[in-house]
Amino acid sequence: MRKIRNRITSSYPNKAFPMSSLPPTSPTPAAGPGPMDDPGPPVVESTSLLKGRPEVVILHNGREYRLRHTRLGKLILTA
Repeated sequence: MRKIRNRITSSYPNKAFPMSSLPPTSPTPAAGPGPMDDPGPPVVESTSLLKGRPEVVILHNGREYRLRHTRLGKLILTA
């Protein structure tokens, strides 16, 4: 069995993809909202919604949705 080694040599340019054909790199984006500026959505524990029950009804825009806790520990939301 032959061993195959991957060798990368920087002294030999890749003729199939010359450096001049590389797309220009974009400048670093301007500072904008970062992770400290956006706290993200609030986190709610499922136990606080279900309170020991297997199912709760959530009203949204006049429509009922059922949030169910399955025997396998999954949550299912149905309309």
